[in-house]
Amino acid sequence: MSFYQGIFCLHEFAAISQRDNPNESPIPQMDNQDFALYRRILKLCLEQACDIPLVRNVPLPTPRYLKHKEQIIDELLYLGNFLYEFADLLAQQHMIEDCVDLRFTPDGLFYFTYKHHYSFVIDNILKDVNAHLSEAVVGEDGFEEFTAALGRCHGVKYEQIVGTIILMQENNEAQGGKLAMEKWYAYPKNLESLFGIPYQKAKEIFEGLTLTSANKMSLRDAIFKPYHINKYLYRPILVWNVKGVDRAIVGEHSFNEAIMSLYSNAFGWKKFPDEWSNSAFQEYILALAEKNDKILEDAAEEVIKEVDIIYDRNVTSLKKWNNQNLNIHNALCGEIDFLFLIEQTVYICDSKHLISRYDMNNFRNDYAAFETAKKAYNKTMTRKIAYLKANLHLLEEHFQVRYQNKNLRIQCEEVAGIFVINTPTFVMYNNQYRIYTLKDFKAFLKGTFKDTVYQLLITEGDSQTLLRIKYPYFHKPNYLIFGQEADE
Repeated sequence: MSFYQGIFCLHEFAAISQRDNPNESPIPQMDNQDFALYRRILKLCLEQACDIPLVRNVPLPTPRYLKHKEQIIDELLYLGNFLYEFADLLAQQHMIEDCVDLRFTPDGLFYFTYKHHYSFVIDNILKDVNAHLSEAVVGEDGFEEFTAALGRCHGVKYEQIVGTIILMQENNEAQGGKLAMEKWYAYPKNLESLFGIPYQKAKEIFEGLTLTSANKMSLRDAIFKPYHINKYLYRPILVWNVKGVDRAIVGEHSFNEAIMSLYSNAFGWKKFPDEWSNSAFQEYILALAEKNDKILEDAAEEVIKEVDIIYDRNVTSLKKWNNQNLNIHNALCGEIDFLFLIEQTVYICDSKHLISRYDMNNFRNDYAAFETAKKAYNKTMTRKIAYLKANLHLLEEHFQVRYQNKNLRIQCEEVAGIFVINTPTFVMYNNQYRIYTLKDFKAFLKGTFKDTVYQLLITEGDSQTLLRIKYPYFHKPNYLIFGQEADE
């Protein structure tokens, strides 16, 4: 058990660093990206400990004890790094045509490499991430709204939950304080005795914050589904089996991190603990998700207003002067977030406020949302374009009513579909329909957006391969080979 308590302490220190200096590594030997991966591997280790029968071997882990276990920790970090790297490679193979190659060294060791121009382009597009993030919109801090909902929907104050944990840890100071492990039922029992919360309700609240052998994910699922609600990222109370008894451990900083992850990166996308589900809390979640969508829509509308073009927002019907509007909010078309005109093209623009993601395995979720899901965004866009093309003659009257101007004249010859998103994602470089971050959306509306065209010269032996790489960037290329025969 002491080994996992040591991992627990390392994670607490990492959580403090993340709080004080977000996305910056405090370890000289690790860059920022490696430190983020280090934190994920520590979380993974702590999650998987829920499945392992543990025993007490030393009272509490000390720095000397951790130093003694350094090689084991290094090996776990190596294995974790390999698992996440392998997951990223599989994700890329899923998203990109003919992407990854497996090769062997003369010594029989294997390694992976990208095919074609993919490594070159990936390295370049990753350099643009911060530029896109700098213009992303950020919603209001949702902590107070969450704590109010907790009280309104469940009759429990956030301070009562935290107070229960603090008082229990203070009471166990002689046994290790924050490292002391109580039987899990003591948490809801103390919430009941200290603050008068009915035990069943207290149990539901703490269950929603707890990860056990019963609800933890398998190692495979934990790797491939990093934002699932049954992760330590969202459930900061871990239950480990110690000498046959289930005991709980919770860290102050991991708890705070998990609560922030819930209200900032889960609730707004309709993810929340099943244990907290009741009609009132579901209503709060739905309202928050709708508000979350509007954050990006509002920002996109401000950009549209800046360029002074004819547009409409949240279009559910094509308007008519006689009020016999044509409903489009149905299976034939669907609500259109923005409808606007540039020159003689009418654009259907749908806003998608995606969860911020930073690695290929997570980017695959966005790829699925756009391309392969049952209700994939691309399929929906194709349907909307077809519907609007069939009813193009109705758009002039729609915008006349929208602007209350019967003299308004428009000419629409083409219908195109685009998406606007808040933070960058991999599929935006290879999608059927163009996907723009707010940064690129501004440039697109102003007519200044230009795709980067990459040129790459590959030399192999006596031949050279010239690639001119244009959007979409991740299709298997046709090669122009210049060799000795060509020179002759």
